[in-house]
Amino acid sequence: MISPLLRRLATMAITGTILAGTALVSASPAAAAYPTCYGKRTAATWPDNELVWIPAVSSTGSVSCNLRLGDYNNAAVNVLQNAINRCNRPQNYAPIVVNGDFGQKTKDLLIVAQLIRETTADGIYGPLTREAFFWPLPSGAGCRAIL
Repeated sequence: MISPLLRRLATMAITGTILAGTALVSASPAAAAYPTCYGKRTAATWPDNELVWIPAVSSTGSVSCNLRLGDYNNAAVNVLQNAINRCNRPQNYAPIVVNGDFGQKTKDLLIVAQLIRETTADGIYGPLTREAFFWPLPSGAGCRAIL
């Protein structure tokens, strides 16, 4: 016969296992969220392999990062705002101020740009937007997609 203490411990162990499994299965996109971009790095363009600046994680150089409403005083936001203004904004929209602050105007114009580039229009810059966007050439001679 199993003692009440052993039965209670077994029940607690099974309950803990079930809860842990539920936590693993129900991991939301937030669990897979990217870090915030704070810097920039160069990326090669297609088809001519010219280099353009794109947002990146300053400590690692990873371009798998995001920018969103509320990010401020941020070099990566400057890069994004410049790319929106020069390469991803319809001409009938006023440019945004390139100030490194991701405010409501940046979010609104990012959504318009995401719609133009046919990617998820959520107002958050991330890997899908990076791949869909055109990036300004440093020479000022146009915009290119990245490889």
